[in-house]
Amino acid sequence: QFNPYAPIVQYIHAVTADGKFHSLYVSNGEEPSPPLQFLPSKANALGLVVYDNVAFVATVNGCGNVANGIWSLDLESKKVSQWKSARGLSGSTGFAAGPDGVLYAAAGADLVALEPGTLSVKSSYQAETEFTSSPIVFEYRGKDIVAVAAKEGEVHLFDSAAAKSQPVAKSPSLSKDSVLRTLS
Repeated sequence: QFNPYAPIVQYIHAVTADGKFHSLYVSNGEEPSPPLQFLPSKANALGLVVYDNVAFVATVNGCGNVANGIWSLDLESKKVSQWKSARGLSGSTGFAAGPDGVLYAAAGADLVALEPGTLSVKSSYQAETEFTSSPIVFEYRGKDIVAVAAKEGEVHLFDSAAAKSQPVAKSPSLSKDSVLRTLS
């Protein structure tokens, strides 16, 4: 049973302009461990998340001459992995993670599924139009569904177990006059 008064160590995580990863105690702002080098200096990082003792972040817009893509940092081994995208990542968060740890990223017309440990490509799907949002993952009828918006105003839905195949559904065009950049 959850006890809200039990001593649970809580951290705030951040990546600074020099590319270093910091973990700070929420209670007092102290940093229990030295910062770890995660990204090259001046990278434009977004969507930082930490789970299962691994940090993930997207780099966008080629800032600091850093390739667009997704990075991971294993906080125990201090190993950094990177997946580079030839195109900019779509949307405002860069990527989504499924419950099994697989990461999903949309870049141009590609939806890519990445292995959680190595960021190697697990599967990919190429649409007929560009994606405009970061993917989201949700459970529906016992399946994990990946949703991503496309330039034509459609939302494409994929079964995460078969993300390299055709979408299981597409919405009607929601609006050709405005582009969906975020799904929630």
